[in-house]
Amino acid sequence: MKLAEKYREMLNLEYNKNADLTANRYALRCLKITIFFALFIWILNKVNIFIIDQRVTDFTLISTFSCYFLGLIVCFKCDLSKSWMKYFIMFWTVVIITCLTTTLTYHATIAGVVPIVFTSMYPSRRIKWYTVFLMIISTFFTVFVGYYHGICDANMVLLTKETLSGYITADNTFSLNQINDNIPLTLSLFYVFPRCILYVVLAMMCANVSRIITMNTNYATEMRHMAERDQMTGAYTKSKYLSMLENDYVNEEHIGIIFWDVNYLKRANDTFGHECGDELIIAIADSIRKFNNANDKTYRIGGDEFVMVMRGATEKSVIDKVNRWNAAIKKAAPIGDIPLSASYGYAWGEGKNIDQVIHDADQMMYENKRKHHDANR
Repeated sequence: MKLAEKYREMLNLEYNKNADLTANRYALRCLKITIFFALFIWILNKVNIFIIDQRVTDFTLISTFSCYFLGLIVCFKCDLSKSWMKYFIMFWTVVIITCLTTTLTYHATIAGVVPIVFTSMYPSRRIKWYTVFLMIISTFFTVFVGYYHGICDANMVLLTKETLSGYITADNTFSLNQINDNIPLTLSLFYVFPRCILYVVLAMMCANVSRIITMNTNYATEMRHMAERDQMTGAYTKSKYLSMLENDYVNEEHIGIIFWDVNYLKRANDTFGHECGDELIIAIADSIRKFNNANDKTYRIGGDEFVMVMRGATEKSVIDKVNRWNAAIKKAAPIGDIPLSASYGYAWGEGKNIDQVIHDADQMMYENKRKHHDANR
């Protein structure tokens, strides 16, 4: 049970890391569209299709493009798979949206929901509430600064709260007789507060959509990994091994192969039962996987047989790995009175000759197995 939970936790960590990386990449693409939106407004204003003050659209374009390219530099220089990158990207998005909505005020109201929508791409709930918090701060800034320096909106200057008929007089003229006499309170209650409520509601909706997507993706990922992984040891299965040999490893320039065959398994099964034998197999598998790196994969190809395939391996790297594993296994605690031990064999060569490399490593392993058997008669 503990092994299954550990395996599931490993899958979730792997999924979240990959999901964040994918979401970060798509967020960058969506942010590029937002920047083109600002450019589009500026062009339409230049040709007099829009009638916004040119100084406002000029400032909008300069501020948004400046923020965009500064953030882009950070993204190019840093690893997008890092856990903190999603927080930076959402902060960066909020800053750009703030530039847009501060200058264009209520002509760009809907832009305020863009960062919240972006968060639906991430499986984490924390990133959603982090973005809501940033947007609440942004809204206070855009409403108050936009009131004085953005595009003038009559509803912000004059507190209008009735239908049009309330302002039409008998002689068919328009009359406003209620002037906004408390600007901070009006802006906070009638403009900031409703938007903040919208952000929270939208974040909750995006969280539910994201949760459903995450559950379905996690299930599909787990099913795929379960088909590739041995459930007892967590090593890759023999079918995965055979598939990689045929379609992948044969194309490698350099390859290393290490075989292991668990020793004392029959004694463990006969003396303490098969549960002890299983513990022995799991312990050996764990000892091997500790020496995996990004270029290595460990496979369980038989009941008590394991193989590690090393990409880009050299004679030195293969022998060094075997020596380090051998030194570690000699220090490992026994299971009951059964010592942890495995016969091993190794070889290296070119991927195109992988069959011969496998044969050489296998022969060495069986020779060592025979010597161990003879020594322990």
